[in-house]
Amino acid sequence: MFEPMIYYVKQCKLFITINDGMIEDIEKAHRNSNPNNAITVRSLDVTTSAIAVSDENRLCLDGWALTDLMAWLYRRMPTASDKAFNDAFMRLFPNSMDITDILRATLRCATGNEHTAYGDCAYFCAKVREVHPEKFAELREAWKQQFN
Repeated sequence: MFEPMIYYVKQCKLFITINDGMIEDIEKAHRNSNPNNAITVRSLDVTTSAIAVSDENRLCLDGWALTDLMAWLYRRMPTASDKAFNDAFMRLFPNSMDITDILRATLRCATGNEHTAYGDCAYFCAKVREVHPEKFAELREAWKQQFN
């Protein structure tokens, strides 16, 4: 078993606890929060491999972690419009070049629509799915039962 790692993301003032390559907890920093007990990174980014800290001092989240982050944000903004939710989510990744591609691939993997992807989108779907294949299979099954 791995020891949980706590990251403080300065740009969005979040504490993110990572355990065994997955997000365990996300908390908004408060006035009395102490980032000295955490590994401080500048901002969030995305990756097609496992969660890691990049050499540019960014916490890079994989596709599975994006689903956790979306769920956390939804709980904070349950009545937000789709546009407001999307804008808030994208603000968490201010300088990420691949956020759109990886987010699209993550949503396709989660909903079982990977077969409709082609070109670069199919590549990103395969990369996103291979990091957590069992988790995405469970999510696809739950999606299928819910909406099909």
